[in-house]
Amino acid sequence: PPKFLPSCIGRSFEHELKAADHFVKDDHEKKIFLLGGSKVVDYLSFFKVLEHKHHKILASGVLGNAFLASQGIDLGYENNWLKEKKYDRLFPQLREILHKYPQQIILPVDFAVGTRKRKEVLLGKAPFDEKLWDIGSTTIALFKEHLTHASAIFMKGPVGFSEVEAFSKGTVEILKYISERTHKNHTYSLLGGGHLTTTITTYKISNHFSYTSLAGGALMQYLTGIPLPGIEALKHGK
Repeated sequence: PPKFLPSCIGRSFEHELKAADHFVKDDHEKKIFLLGGSKVVDYLSFFKVLEHKHHKILASGVLGNAFLASQGIDLGYENNWLKEKKYDRLFPQLREILHKYPQQIILPVDFAVGTRKRKEVLLGKAPFDEKLWDIGSTTIALFKEHLTHASAIFMKGPVGFSEVEAFSKGTVEILKYISERTHKNHTYSLLGGGHLTTTITTYKISNHFSYTSLAGGALMQYLTGIPLPGIEALKHGK
């Protein structure tokens, strides 16, 4: 430990920090944060990044659905599922966050439902009798439009249930688009979490991403400026 022995970070750790530092720099560049998956609680403190007025969060998956439900939108089956999983306890916080950053949080406008066969439905047609498995084509286009104007892109978690091919469309198309922008436009891109790595391999997506991290909660904390004990110990030798 640093308190007793001279200590330093390894090369992998160094690469992680350099990648993350692209998103913690206090500048006026527009950074886009794509948040999906199911770990809603992990994201609550992350909205602090929107204090930088140029930044935006594209919310999907359970987070996006919970945001919509917290606004009083009846999604049908999905509302019942959110309540069953106790996500409704987060609705007051989500309402407060959306009220604070109404122009910087982008939510889905359509979805994919079905069993093995994909069917797309517009948010305006809610409530739905089926579970929402993926974002729809209109939302994919909406997210791509916002990504076009980003100087740096961070993506954490899939935008839908990408384990099933019929509902992998959103995640696959978004990943392909980010990879293309990184390759052709030199947009900096950072991916977080094992689900995205699996999707890239499974669907043979060209890997032009600037950096892919397997870190989870610690990476999210670092991006929001929360001190990490390991790094603090190295800085101060204790």
